[in-house]
Amino acid sequence: MKKLTHIVLLLSCLFVAIPTFADEECDQSLKEAKALYNAGKYTEAKELFVYVQKICSPTYGSANTWVQKCDQAIADSKRKQQSSATTLSANNTQVTATSGGASEFITITSNKSWTITNTPASWCQVSKSGTGLTVTISANADSNSRSTSIQIATTDNKKNLTIYVDQAANSQTTTSTLSLDKTSISTYSSGTTEYISVSCNTAWDVQYASGTMYSVTRSGNTLIVKINPNTTTNSRSDYFNVKTTDGSQIVKVNLSQSGTTTGTYRVNSGSVYPALDEYNSYHGKWEVEWFSGRLNLCTGVEFEASAFAFRYSLLKIEPLIFGWRYDFINDYSAGYYQPEVKLVFPWSDEWAAEFGIGPSVNFSSRYGTSAWFVTEVGVLWHWGEICSSDFFMRYDGMFVFGVSINFSTGF
Repeated sequence: MKKLTHIVLLLSCLFVAIPTFADEECDQSLKEAKALYNAGKYTEAKELFVYVQKICSPTYGSANTWVQKCDQAIADSKRKQQSSATTLSANNTQVTATSGGASEFITITSNKSWTITNTPASWCQVSKSGTGLTVTISANADSNSRSTSIQIATTDNKKNLTIYVDQAANSQTTTSTLSLDKTSISTYSSGTTEYISVSCNTAWDVQYASGTMYSVTRSGNTLIVKINPNTTTNSRSDYFNVKTTDGSQIVKVNLSQSGTTTGTYRVNSGSVYPALDEYNSYHGKWEVEWFSGRLNLCTGVEFEASAFAFRYSLLKIEPLIFGWRYDFINDYSAGYYQPEVKLVFPWSDEWAAEFGIGPSVNFSSRYGTSAWFVTEVGVLWHWGEICSSDFFMRYDGMFVFGVSINFSTGF
């Protein structure tokens, strides 16, 4: 009987101890699970909360609520990771165009900034515009199809994509035509810049685009031809060709340039130098002329004005001669400063000969700034009256006609 009593007491102790041990395990696990949750380790925390539910009860320490919190935190974390990942896509990655060309807008979708990372073929122009790309494809005049590609990449270099561009061949047979509005250029030794308009229904280019005396650059359908100054006394010539890329049409442009010495002929009229017998009868007499002007007719219109001049016998010095000319034939205008020393030889009241020499600085709309050494020989005829005394300011109301030859040498 006594032995049975001991067994009953032992079993009672065991039943009391087992719940106590289980409560301690649940509390410890619950504590560790909350610590993991606070540390952001939601998956490990969930596993411990589920364990507490199993060894204790689903509601022990609100374990069921904590499991729901862990599920929500895990889902939020996944969404956050997905939203921060770099994305890049296009609504069209294959552009196909006919031989006549095309223009298409491609929408680019990305959560990062992006840029074009390559230069496609010259016939495919690409520009970034707002949320996408504008792709402009020029006409294909060739009998072969062609392809290129456009590379797009995010600025963080994590995503990239390729847009492929294909264009059909030109199925029509086209006869090339080529014409220029000017096929020859002739200029002075100072050089020039000329513009030639090119009309062509196919692709074309310049053959022999540069030489000793010239260079040719292209701007759209216009050629800019620059002829360099000729520093020698010899004239020179050269040429270049404009041709279609298929070689079926070639147009030659001839170039010619004079040396540094040229001669011109000029008809003069205006208020010029009096040619009177008193020049012969009053040698040694000084005269001061305060203003005179003359109108010259050559290949255009020319006007000269002298602010003042000193004359002693047959010698005349004009330190301030200013002039302007417009050349109708070569279509340019120029201003110049040209001081001269002249000899005037009157042989009657009406006729006189003159010889002049001096430097000239020209400011031309066509040839820029240039310097010349001028020699003039002329025969003049005049009518009018003149007032004079031994030394005074003279008013000259005469008009003169004549012919002069002008030799100019650049320096």
